[in-house]
Amino acid sequence: MTQLFNKKDFRDNCGFGLIANTHGIKSHSILTKSIDALVSMTHRGGVGSDGKTGDGCGLLFDINHNYFRYLLTKSLLLANYSSHKL
Repeated sequence: MTQLFNKKDFRDNCGFGLIANTHGIKSHSILTKSIDALVSMTHRGGVGSDGKTGDGCGLLFDINHNYFRYLLTKSLLLANYSSHKL
């Protein structure tokens, strides 16, 4: 009887990449390496037929809350200022 599944023929699988600093040191290098890894995963069919939309894969990273709050406040102030100029 012929086998329906042979491990040698099974090369396509869904995976993930994990890029981290084991000492908890944040760096731009980790982020750029993560983006490179994410871009190289389009081969697994994670891109829609339009070539623009994806399957929800992305990056998960820690963000400095004080810096994020600063950017958000700055953005809201600019948006508020812009709407009053109209």
